Amino acid sequence: DLIAIANVILHGSNTQGVKSERREIRRLATGISNMDNAIYIDPIEAEAGSQQVLSIKMKNAKDVSGFEFNLQLPEGISFATDEDGFPLVEMSTARTSAKRTNYFDSAFQPDGTLKVLCGTSAADPNTNQPYAFRGNDGEVVRITINIPEGYKGGDYQIHILNGIIAAPNAEKKALLADITSTLTVKGDEQPENNATDISQLDNALYIDPIEAEAGSQQVLSIKMKNAEDVSGFEFNLQLPEGISVATDEDGFPLVEMSTARTSAKRTNYFDSAFQPDGTLKVLCGTSAADPNTNLPYAFRGNDGEVVHITINIPDGYNDGNYLIHILNGIIAAPNAEKKALQADISSSFKIGSSTSIDGIEATHTINGIYTLQGIYVGEEKDMNRLPKGIYIQNGKKVMVR
Repeated sequence: DLIAIANVILHGSNTQGVKSERREIRRLATGISNMDNAIYIDPIEAEAGSQQVLSIKMKNAKDVSGFEFNLQLPEGISFATDEDGFPLVEMSTARTSAKRTNYFDSAFQPDGTLKVLCGTSAADPNTNQPYAFRGNDGEVVRITINIPEGYKGGDYQIHILNGIIAAPNAEKKALLADITSTLTVKGDEQPENNATDISQLDNALYIDPIEAEAGSQQVLSIKMKNAEDVSGFEFNLQLPEGISVATDEDGFPLVEMSTARTSAKRTNYFDSAFQPDGTLKVLCGTSAADPNTNLPYAFRGNDGEVVHITINIPDGYNDGNYLIHILNGIIAAPNAEKKALQADISSSFKIGSSTSIDGIEATHTINGIYTLQGIYVGEEKDMNRLPKGIYIQNGKKVMVR
């Protein structure tokens, strides 16, 4: 009996009191152009604080009379429900009708997904087999979701899992590949507009806007701008949630003093440590005397790099614009009595999974290796000494692990 079987599939024989852990999946959006069969969602955009109707589509090479799948939403986004708590899910009439379809249902699953099942046993008088969906591509289901107020803007992933399609001859079923689609949320936050403008500041510890890819390491160049001589500084670095400071084999942060404005001879204290609030504190100073002034050495110049910090961006991290914060900054003059408290600085950090490689000029050998920003860093023989991350070689991206 179709309805009895469907009820077991949807609701289980006894799922009361059973709770499974959410299966967190992160992967690139799936390209379906080369697939014969797929249940999928086109990339969509929505606003934080709104409801959005997802148009679930089915692509099939041959006749199909039924399907099922599980839908997984991004953390914090939920399925809309009616007053009785049932999900707002509708069968689309774009490729079928109520007359053709005698079973359509949906139910929440213990793992947090929504299972949808659709099928028919009503016979088509022309074939004496169950009706098939019209055509080979188009909408089959509409599902309403809730995106909460204040949801952070960015690109998120919706997953269609455990897909199955059935031919009118019920013996023929096709297991489908899991499909990942992109949901772009236009959040209330626009981090790129909240980055600090340091052009009007006399003194600042800051980072220029940067771009990176998920699944890579990135070296942050911390710079200092100072109106007068400076012989020491400190600050706390706060990264976006899920991005971490890289560590060595002993668990110490990968932080280096830059020699762009000082040297080991000039600097007799440099250290960094993780703090209980999750930030990284960096401290640098000198008491070694400059023979010309009898005061501690000052950093050369008035603007430039002072620290390198390596960070890890996990695989599958959502594309979007984020903020890196430099907090509790202090710079000290060679006369230790003069210290300047710095304004907290926020810098724009863009993560994208499809950084362009156009515009890299072939000024080195064909095996030359470049950063994603087009900076030449070496040849094939130098690959093993490069920091972990994504590079360009022969026009293609390569991963150094």
